[in-house]
Amino acid sequence: FNCYDLQGVTSATYVEGRCYAKNISLVNETTDGTPIRIGGAFANYKLKLTGFSGSKFNYIGWDAFANSTLYDTSITISGDSFAGGNIFRNTNVERVTIETNNIGYGIFKDCQHLAQVTYDSSVTTVSDGAFEGTNLASFDFSTTNIKTVGVRAFKGANLTSVNLSGLQRINYRAFAYNNVSELYFPKSINYLESGLFLGNTNLKKVTVAYDTLTSGTTIS
Repeated sequence: FNCYDLQGVTSATYVEGRCYAKNISLVNETTDGTPIRIGGAFANYKLKLTGFSGSKFNYIGWDAFANSTLYDTSITISGDSFAGGNIFRNTNVERVTIETNNIGYGIFKDCQHLAQVTYDSSVTTVSDGAFEGTNLASFDFSTTNIKTVGVRAFKGANLTSVNLSGLQRINYRAFAYNNVSELYFPKSINYLESGLFLGNTNLKKVTVAYDTLTSGTTIS
């Protein structure tokens, strides 16, 4: 669609391009059971998105809802459909439940209203750039089964505290440019890339539960 005056969409098998609809009601599937495929259709628009569930969408592409105002601010991410990047970038989403490891880059990048993130016990990875530029304030990995934090996953997320317990791998600049003042690296961590806490100018204390740190485990 390249629809400028469309008032509502209730179902479709494929939506791509720019669709400037005012009210979007996306059901999980079409009347014949065909999963819906969404490209970057609803980016850059203030829309009312209702009835959204990712479990029966077979593809949600880059920037699908980026820069839009969502009616439902609680989102559940499930299934294998969230392959595109920046899907909800810079939207007003407030609460997120994540039930899949298969997520594209920067899904909630720049979402300043995001206050609550819940990970299902089956999820072991925070996707690359997932919460970059958000306003989360804190994150506790000890309440999750997360083992790997992706590249720039929490970069500039305004974190003042982070509990790394249970993590095994932390990738490049995962927590760069936050406001963390104290860190504890547990023995569970066996891989650290560079620049993890680059730009955390308030960092005053680091405790490492290792006898030695091997070459390449740069933490700042």
